[in-house]
Amino acid sequence: MNFQDLLDPSNGIDDWLAAYRNRQPSPTLKETEDLLSSMVDWLGQKYSEESKKANATTKQATWTAIAVQCKHAQSIVRQFIDKTAFPRMTAVLLPAPILAALVFIITDLVGVGRQLAVYAAMACFLGWITLTVALLYFHSDEQIHESLTPLRHRRLQLEDDTRDSAVLLWKIQGMINFANEELLDTRIKIQRSLQQERRNANRHALAQRDWRSMRGVEFEHFLEEVFREKGYHVETTPSSGDQGVDLIIAKVGRRIAVQVKGYAGSVGNSAVQEAFAGMAHYKCDACCVITNSEFTESAKNLAMSTGCILIHGGQIVGLITNDVSL
Repeated sequence: MNFQDLLDPSNGIDDWLAAYRNRQPSPTLKETEDLLSSMVDWLGQKYSEESKKANATTKQATWTAIAVQCKHAQSIVRQFIDKTAFPRMTAVLLPAPILAALVFIITDLVGVGRQLAVYAAMACFLGWITLTVALLYFHSDEQIHESLTPLRHRRLQLEDDTRDSAVLLWKIQGMINFANEELLDTRIKIQRSLQQERRNANRHALAQRDWRSMRGVEFEHFLEEVFREKGYHVETTPSSGDQGVDLIIAKVGRRIAVQVKGYAGSVGNSAVQEAFAGMAHYKCDACCVITNSEFTESAKNLAMSTGCILIHGGQIVGLITNDVSL
């Protein structure tokens, strides 16, 4: 896609990006990141180019305005002198020695030295002659009048160009800000996608473990890994005197007392009773019994009346993949 289209007044960067994202086949997040990165670079280069053009145009406009003012001042001076009784040459020559004498007297009084005072007076005399000759005799009145009109038109055109450049720079800067925000958002999505891929890979690896044959502490350690992978804070209880609770898991302020049963046979009432008692002892919000086998009907009935969560062997994979929640 052509980045130059971004500068088309009929297009907006959001419409441009929407058209890119809706194309078929849909671009990947990595492709979108590369595009946005290239876009930011291109816009930055374009901003630099347009800034140089705007600066050049501003300088031209400034010098043109100065030229107009000089021409205008030249015309006013001539009109003023022509209205007096003095010829133009008198205006050139008469003030020159007077100004030179004043400069000589002032510089001599300051104490810079007689020689420097003479040089200053001579510079003043020659400067006045040069200035007045330029004002009164450089270009005829007709030439000054004729040059003022195109200069004024040029100044107006340059002022319009300066405003247009300012608007374009403002638009480009807005697009740079928007593109940077989109780039940051895309990179966050990529990071989250990579994290999700890693989580999925870890969960898949956990699900492929031989958890059905695990017994006792081995199954506890396995479930500790599972819950940590699911984002839970996990506490282990002492191996002896655990009050019927093997793990305490917490997430979003909710604490759950978990009893782990790595069994070959069915898990009965006592596990539910112990988990329920352990919940009160450890001041948890809920209790749960997890086994890689099955529960007896009596355990299921007791769990229903006490509100204890039961997870059997057929639900372990769902627990790992978040299809089963606590």
